[in-house]
Amino acid sequence: MQWVRSLFKASRRLVGTDLDGNKYYEILRGISNQTYGIKKPRREVVTKQALKHEEYESGVIPTEWEAWLRGSVDTPPTHEDLLKKQRQQIMLSKKVHEVNQRDKQLQEQEYTEGLVARPVGHASSTTYGNIESSAEPRTSGSQFRPGVWGKQLNAREGTGKEDEKEKYEPEAWKPP
Repeated sequence: MQWVRSLFKASRRLVGTDLDGNKYYEILRGISNQTYGIKKPRREVVTKQALKHEEYESGVIPTEWEAWLRGSVDTPPTHEDLLKKQRQQIMLSKKVHEVNQRDKQLQEQEYTEGLVARPVGHASSTTYGNIESSAEPRTSGSQFRPGVWGKQLNAREGTGKEDEKEKYEPEAWKPP
Protein backbone atom coordinates (compact mmCIF):
# COMPACT_ATOMS: atom_id res chain seq x y z
CA MET A 1 0.00 0.00 0.00
CA GLN A 2 2.94 2.31 0.65
CA TRP A 3 4.05 2.17 -2.99
CA VAL A 4 0.58 3.30 -4.11
CA ARG A 5 0.83 6.33 -1.85
CA SER A 6 4.23 7.17 -3.32
CA LEU A 7 2.64 7.58 -6.76
CA PHE A 8 0.53 10.50 -5.60
CA LYS A 9 1.73 13.95 -4.55
CA ALA A 10 0.62 13.69 -0.96
CA SER A 11 2.61 13.60 2.22
CA ARG A 12 1.64 11.53 5.19
CA ARG A 13 2.59 12.63 8.67
CA LEU A 14 2.12 10.99 12.03
CA VAL A 15 -0.06 13.19 14.22
CA GLY A 16 -0.09 11.07 17.35
CA THR A 17 -0.84 7.82 19.10
CA ASP A 18 -3.38 6.82 21.72
CA LEU A 19 -2.89 4.84 24.92
CA ASP A 20 -3.61 1.55 23.11
CA GLY A 21 -0.88 2.08 20.51
CA ASN A 22 -3.08 3.05 17.55
CA LYS A 23 -1.38 5.54 15.21
CA TYR A 24 -3.16 8.52 13.67
CA TYR A 25 -2.04 10.08 10.40
CA GLU A 26 -2.90 13.12 8.39
CA ILE A 27 -2.45 12.97 4.63
CA LEU A 28 -1.84 16.41 3.17
CA ARG A 29 -2.99 16.79 -0.42
CA GLY A 30 -1.81 19.27 -2.99
CA ILE A 31 -3.56 22.53 -3.79
CA SER A 32 -6.56 22.18 -6.06
CA ASN A 33 -7.83 24.97 -8.32
CA GLN A 34 -8.03 28.48 -6.90
CA THR A 35 -11.82 28.66 -6.71
CA TYR A 36 -12.01 25.88 -4.13
CA GLY A 37 -8.80 26.61 -2.27
CA ILE A 38 -6.79 24.01 -0.41
CA LYS A 39 -8.32 20.58 0.04
CA LYS A 40 -8.91 19.38 3.58
CA PRO A 41 -6.32 16.88 4.76
CA ARG A 42 -7.46 13.29 4.92
CA ARG A 43 -7.18 11.64 8.33
CA GLU A 44 -6.73 7.95 9.03
CA VAL A 45 -5.89 5.50 11.77
CA VAL A 46 -3.74 2.40 11.74
CA THR A 47 -4.87 0.20 14.61
CA LYS A 48 -2.41 -1.85 16.60
CA GLN A 49 -4.38 -5.01 15.76
CA ALA A 50 -4.27 -4.08 12.02
CA LEU A 51 -8.05 -4.27 11.73
CA LYS A 52 -9.78 -4.18 8.39
CA HIS A 53 -12.80 -1.92 7.88
CA GLU A 54 -15.27 -4.79 8.31
CA GLU A 55 -13.61 -5.95 11.56
CA TYR A 56 -13.89 -2.54 13.26
CA GLU A 57 -16.06 -2.37 16.39
CA SER A 58 -17.03 0.68 18.38
CA GLY A 59 -14.74 1.36 21.31
CA VAL A 60 -11.51 0.41 19.52
CA ILE A 61 -10.72 4.08 18.94
CA PRO A 62 -11.06 6.58 21.81
CA THR A 63 -13.87 9.11 21.40
CA GLU A 64 -11.47 12.07 21.31
CA TRP A 65 -9.49 10.59 18.43
CA GLU A 66 -12.64 9.59 16.59
CA ALA A 67 -13.86 13.20 16.78
CA TRP A 68 -10.52 14.30 15.28
CA LEU A 69 -10.75 11.67 12.52
CA ARG A 70 -14.24 12.81 11.53
CA GLY A 71 -13.19 16.47 11.45
CA SER A 72 -15.37 17.56 14.40
CA VAL A 73 -12.26 18.77 16.21
CA ASP A 74 -9.33 20.51 14.55
CA THR A 75 -6.67 19.73 17.16
CA PRO A 76 -5.83 16.14 18.08
CA PRO A 77 -6.09 15.12 21.74
CA THR A 78 -2.98 15.05 23.90
CA HIS A 79 -1.77 12.18 26.07
CA GLU A 80 -2.66 14.25 29.14
CA ASP A 81 -6.29 14.49 27.93
CA LEU A 82 -6.44 10.75 27.33
CA LEU A 83 -4.89 9.93 30.73
CA LYS A 84 -7.30 12.33 32.46
CA LYS A 85 -10.29 10.65 30.82
CA GLN A 86 -8.94 7.20 31.70
CA ARG A 87 -8.61 8.21 35.38
CA GLN A 88 -12.16 9.62 35.33
CA GLN A 89 -13.50 6.36 33.89
CA ILE A 90 -11.71 4.31 36.54
CA MET A 91 -13.09 6.51 39.34
CA LEU A 92 -16.58 6.36 37.83
CA SER A 93 -16.53 2.58 37.55
CA LYS A 94 -15.41 2.31 41.20
CA LYS A 95 -18.26 4.60 42.31
CA VAL A 96 -20.79 2.63 40.25
CA HIS A 97 -19.56 -0.61 41.83
CA GLU A 98 -19.89 0.91 45.33
CA VAL A 99 -23.42 2.17 44.62
CA ASN A 100 -24.45 -1.26 43.29
CA GLN A 101 -23.06 -2.96 46.40
CA ARG A 102 -24.91 -0.53 48.69
CA ASP A 103 -28.12 -1.07 46.71
CA LYS A 104 -27.80 -4.86 47.03
CA GLN A 105 -27.21 -4.54 50.78
CA LEU A 106 -30.24 -2.26 51.24
CA GLN A 107 -32.39 -4.57 49.16
CA GLU A 108 -31.30 -7.61 51.18
CA GLN A 109 -31.95 -5.71 54.41
CA GLU A 110 -35.48 -4.84 53.23
CA TYR A 111 -36.11 -8.52 52.39
CA THR A 112 -34.91 -9.75 55.79
CA GLU A 113 -36.89 -7.11 57.70
CA GLY A 114 -40.02 -8.00 55.76
CA LEU A 115 -40.48 -4.55 54.31
CA VAL A 116 -40.46 -5.85 50.74
CA ALA A 117 -41.53 -9.28 49.48
CA ARG A 118 -39.11 -11.25 47.35
CA PRO A 119 -40.25 -11.54 43.73
CA VAL A 120 -41.39 -15.01 42.65
CA GLY A 121 -41.99 -16.24 39.14
CA HIS A 122 -40.92 -15.20 35.71
CA ALA A 123 -39.08 -11.90 35.35
CA SER A 124 -41.62 -10.39 32.95
CA SER A 125 -44.61 -11.24 35.17
CA THR A 126 -43.39 -10.81 38.71
CA THR A 127 -45.80 -12.09 41.31
CA TYR A 128 -45.46 -12.10 45.05
CA GLY A 129 -46.26 -15.18 47.06
CA ASN A 130 -46.75 -18.82 46.06
CA ILE A 131 -47.92 -19.82 42.63
CA GLU A 132 -50.22 -22.82 42.50
CA SER A 133 -51.66 -24.36 39.35
CA SER A 134 -55.42 -24.47 38.97
CA ALA A 135 -57.92 -25.37 36.29
CA GLU A 136 -59.55 -21.92 36.34
CA PRO A 137 -57.95 -18.49 36.14
CA ARG A 138 -57.81 -16.66 39.45
CA THR A 139 -57.96 -13.19 37.96
CA SER A 140 -59.38 -11.60 34.86
CA GLY A 141 -59.55 -8.31 33.01
CA SER A 142 -57.01 -5.72 34.07
CA GLN A 143 -55.97 -7.90 37.01
CA PHE A 144 -54.97 -10.90 34.86
CA ARG A 145 -51.50 -12.28 35.56
CA PRO A 146 -50.03 -14.67 32.97
CA GLY A 147 -48.79 -18.02 34.19
CA VAL A 148 -51.15 -18.23 37.16
CA TRP A 149 -53.20 -21.08 35.77
CA GLY A 150 -52.54 -23.92 33.38
CA LYS A 151 -54.99 -25.47 30.94
CA GLN A 152 -56.12 -28.91 32.08
CA LEU A 153 -56.12 -31.53 29.35
CA ASN A 154 -59.25 -33.58 28.76
CA ALA A 155 -58.92 -37.32 28.90
CA ARG A 156 -59.74 -37.57 25.20
CA GLU A 157 -57.12 -35.03 24.13
CA GLY A 158 -53.86 -36.54 23.17
CA THR A 159 -55.43 -39.92 22.26
CA GLY A 160 -56.03 -38.92 18.66
CA LYS A 161 -59.77 -39.70 18.83
CA GLU A 162 -62.05 -36.74 18.25
CA ASP A 163 -65.81 -36.64 17.84
CA GLU A 164 -67.22 -35.31 14.60
CA LYS A 165 -69.39 -32.90 16.62
CA GLU A 166 -66.35 -31.26 18.19
CA LYS A 167 -64.67 -30.51 14.88
CA TYR A 168 -65.27 -26.97 13.79
CA GLU A 169 -65.35 -26.03 10.17
CA PRO A 170 -66.11 -22.42 9.29
CA GLU A 171 -68.84 -21.66 6.82
CA ALA A 172 -67.79 -20.57 3.39
CA TRP A 173 -67.84 -16.84 3.03
CA LYS A 174 -70.57 -15.45 0.82
CA PRO A 175 -70.71 -11.84 -0.25
CA PRO A 176 -73.70 -9.88 1.13
